[in-house]
Amino acid sequence: MADRRLETRVLLALPLTCMALETTAGCGRPVSDPPTRTSPELVAAMLPGGYLGHDPRSGAMLLTDESTGMARVYAWRGAAFEATSPRLDTRDTDTTVRAFSDGAWVAHYESISRVVGDTWETHGAEVCGGTEGEPFVFIDAASASEAWAFVTFAPTMELCHFDGVSWTREPIDFLFTQGAVVGDRLLAFHDDIVSERPIEGGAWTEIPLGVVLDFRLVPEGVVVVSSLSPTETLIRASGSGDLLDGTLVGFGADRWSAEALTSSGEDCPVIRVGMLSDCTYTYDWLQIVIGRSDGSQREVAHRTILGEGAGSDASFFVLGPDVLRVQTNDGFFVTP
Repeated sequence: MADRRLETRVLLALPLTCMALETTAGCGRPVSDPPTRTSPELVAAMLPGGYLGHDPRSGAMLLTDESTGMARVYAWRGAAFEATSPRLDTRDTDTTVRAFSDGAWVAHYESISRVVGDTWETHGAEVCGGTEGEPFVFIDAASASEAWAFVTFAPTMELCHFDGVSWTREPIDFLFTQGAVVGDRLLAFHDDIVSERPIEGGAWTEIPLGVVLDFRLVPEGVVVVSSLSPTETLIRASGSGDLLDGTLVGFGADRWSAEALTSSGEDCPVIRVGMLSDCTYTYDWLQIVIGRSDGSQREVAHRTILGEGAGSDASFFVLGPDVLRVQTNDGFFVTP
């Protein structure tokens, strides 16, 4: 559910300010040539199949296997993607993915599948008191053998928990919008607030964040945009804290930043709820600059796209520790 509302490009907001990273281009001034940069170029990479879904927690992706037309979970392994799951008969692009070292979950609107040995086991709403074909909405997974979902019985819903053997039902008195497992807590985003409770059960308590405007999963927690904080708040197993503007949360202490410059001298506007920079005006070149935010801004890679265009998209995904994926109309790239 968490990935479906905001698709799969929803790890951060990128306020792309011209001062975010050092550049020779002036803000708002036309520049005839792209700035000369000393950082290495982003490395071109190849997706081994068609994109169906992405796990914001692990960086794994669900891709179609071109030889069979079926899908497999792929993880980035140093220099290329490697398949880490059996083949699954799906071509649905509205897909939620959670991947672990010993298994994976793939969820659609009416079913949830998990890896069991060398095959997939699929569950529908009937395991949680619903009927076959009804919405069975995935919330999150704590491991390859433990997950949460919900079934709606208007005007209420029931929380469903899989413990590795069977599903159990639990009535709840609010309607989930999104949810997440963070450490030993289960978080629920509902009615513009975030509540939590221990994953083993118990009462729900509201987290004092004010009115929540955005809720999205990142590798080690959840990023929340709320009315009480001028910056984003990262909720982790060890606690919560504010993030700097323009920060992409990675693994551990990883923090990334991104900037997009054009020949017009303007920064690309950003869709607030996504990692998508969408340049909607004509340009002679577009330059994407990737940095690390580790106390001081540090440029680590860039990509310059030449040629006149009337628009270009750039989306950013964390693939693993120290690895950021950048996808543009010009191709698929990773940090060196």
